[in-house]
Amino acid sequence: MENQTHLGSQGGVEHTPDTHTSHVCLDRASRKSIDKPQVSHVEISTLNLDPIAGRSDAKSIDEAATDDYKPPSAEQQREYLHGRTLCGCMLLFGQCLAIFNAKYVLISATAFFMLGSCISGAAMNIETLIIGRAVAGIGAAGCWVSVQTLVTMLVELQDRPKLLGLFGVQNAVSGTTGPILAGALASRGQWRWCFFLVLPLGAFTILLSAYTIPSLPPWPLNEETEEKLSRQLSFIVRGKWQPRHDWQRRLVLVDILGYFIVTSGLICLILALQWGGSTYAWKSVTIIGLFVGFGAIMCLFIFWEHNVAWPLLPPRALKNRTLIGASFLALFTLMINLFVAIYLPVLYEAGRGVSSLKAGILIIPFLMTVVVSQAVEGYIMSFTGRYWHWGFASPAFLAIAGGLVYTVDINTTSTRLIGIQILYGIGVGLTQNVAFLSVQADNEPKAVPAAIAIVSFAQLFGGMCGPVIGNAVLSGSLRKYLASFGVPADTSKAVEGSVDAIWELQGDLRTLVIKAYLRSLNNVYIAVVPVSFLIILSASLIRNVSLKSK
Repeated sequence: MENQTHLGSQGGVEHTPDTHTSHVCLDRASRKSIDKPQVSHVEISTLNLDPIAGRSDAKSIDEAATDDYKPPSAEQQREYLHGRTLCGCMLLFGQCLAIFNAKYVLISATAFFMLGSCISGAAMNIETLIIGRAVAGIGAAGCWVSVQTLVTMLVELQDRPKLLGLFGVQNAVSGTTGPILAGALASRGQWRWCFFLVLPLGAFTILLSAYTIPSLPPWPLNEETEEKLSRQLSFIVRGKWQPRHDWQRRLVLVDILGYFIVTSGLICLILALQWGGSTYAWKSVTIIGLFVGFGAIMCLFIFWEHNVAWPLLPPRALKNRTLIGASFLALFTLMINLFVAIYLPVLYEAGRGVSSLKAGILIIPFLMTVVVSQAVEGYIMSFTGRYWHWGFASPAFLAIAGGLVYTVDINTTSTRLIGIQILYGIGVGLTQNVAFLSVQADNEPKAVPAAIAIVSFAQLFGGMCGPVIGNAVLSGSLRKYLASFGVPADTSKAVEGSVDAIWELQGDLRTLVIKAYLRSLNNVYIAVVPVSFLIILSASLIRNVSLKSK
């Protein structure tokens, strides 16, 4: 049950781990007959939800829904916007995939997603909408980890990069069509249909998963786990109850308390980053208290994980160099991805005066480049059996793009902006597959679900921190530049509240405000350069394992 820890020289030297055989994985002869149909069904089952559901919570729906309900405070609206990203669920579902039958974990996650979408669509107030998005977020987290894990169980390691490339194609198609469809519905006051349309797709998903995915029995419990479980039950229920059936023992193994602990810590950290420098001063009691609370809760989480029978975050994971490197690589990659996906549209809105919907359409070159890069990279990886080198090549494109976009001003042509988008897209696309493939190649099969969950957790954490950090930089810079340009206080307040206010201004005042906004955005984009360097450092921790060796 011990997770392997490899010793050896740095990433440039090839490491070939021992080949492990899992009772969960199908033998090679069986795979030949089911690989393509089974994996195709798994991807269709989950990603059919993505075009409307995964992407329907776009900015247009957020604005339409919150304007419809007129939430009483900005804090409550932000809570709604962040309720959809529940990182802790990644760890929880990764644990469930190792404890229970992976097929039924996927079906359960899909049902959660449908339930959350149903609640959101039927919501009559902002509080219900928040709850619905939170429930849907739990389901979305489960779908993502489940599909990744099922692919590792059904497909040879060498063939997985091609499937991850297909993942990227479908994901990007949904990323372009979803916001357009959502914006069209929201502009007509029909934003609820963005959630209701998920229900027939979800029903199709469950039926398809039930009839096409083979039943994959979970790992048997060993003596060490049984002993820890007995001690855990003795502490919790004082020996008054003992599970009689295997499913009862497995249900007790699910670390619900660990999930709530780590989620509480993340909430403290995100609120501290979000409120610091804007709602409260960084040295205020509130911000300091949130950081202290985060540290204390994480200490409690570490203590609990060392004593629980089946931890969400196995202590052994911290000894696996590849897993650590892949987690940070995924974190920084999604952070950069969101810097581009969120703030490039803002550049078009502020500098060109286009609507948020059209701004989303104008970054299609970036999204399509990500698609092509990821798909081509996947096929090359499958052919060569190598993934390690891509972790060093892609940050170069990101750093160049970050430096170029820093020079963008009011006179920058659309052609140049498209070129910058293409460079960004190549950099992001070439990085996407490395993290997940590396942990699959450098871990024994039993440890793969937890490894995928940990990398997904880190990735979503980067997705939460990226916009928070970007907003903090943008707000602080905008406030400074508007003041230095002598913009009136009432105008500054209006512009800080909405980018649309820029185009209600006239003459030289509008020009000054646009310059201030673009310079502020430049300060956000330049952060891509140091983050690209951090991606290289993260990639250097990953071992260079051949995909053809397993």
